[in-house]
Amino acid sequence: AEGETLSREELAGAVARLAHGDLESVRAACGQAVQRSGDAEGGEELWWILGCVAAGEERRQAWSRAVQVRPTFALGLLFRGAAAHDTGDLPAARADLDAALRCNPRLHWAYYRRGLLRRDAGDPAGADEDLRLAVQFAPHEWPERTEVDRLLSGR
Repeated sequence: AEGETLSREELAGAVARLAHGDLESVRAACGQAVQRSGDAEGGEELWWILGCVAAGEERRQAWSRAVQVRPTFALGLLFRGAAAHDTGDLPAARADLDAALRCNPRLHWAYYRRGLLRRDAGDPAGADEDLRLAVQFAPHEWPERTEVDRLLSGR
């Protein structure tokens, strides 16, 4: 029924399908679940997953829907902001990345993406500040650590 709360099993199943690379199955399962549940609690995570398996504008629309369902969903804001940055919409990207960091001030990926955006926007000091924060909050094995070290060293 419309508005029905999503189960953790549905979400876990979608994540498992995603991990196995079964993208069509992910699209189908998440699509059915969000059609059935509307904007119920947990729907933001399914919209986020749908964005991860989509392309182009469909991707950004799914992440926008995730943020619509839960405006404080940091991952939705991060991914939508990254997509905006990738398409050159720097103001929208900055707004989303700032909002993601207000929701989760330790989200290292958001600092990383905002650092790249600030570099592109001609703010090297701000970029370096964000990149340092990304390293500070990232796990030791973070795959982007080498790239950030290179950017900070000016190489």
